[in-house]
Amino acid sequence: DVPALLVSKMDGTVRSMPDKRREIFAMRYDRNMTNAEIARALNLSIRTVEKHVDLAIKQIRKTISVVTLFFVLFF
Repeated sequence: DVPALLVSKMDGTVRSMPDKRREIFAMRYDRNMTNAEIARALNLSIRTVEKHVDLAIKQIRKTISVVTLFFVLFF
């Protein structure tokens, strides 16, 4: 089942992120906080929060690309 595998891989990707990146990612997308709100809550600069969010998204996109390529090649 492709959707289940994709969700599983994405979950693994999020779990493998460094603690701070995973925390910021969760605050941004699970709690719908703005970058400014996250920065205030964690006493970080907005730019640091933006960088963590950007790196998290890139990591997830890479996972999606690999899973998609796997299915294109083998199914």
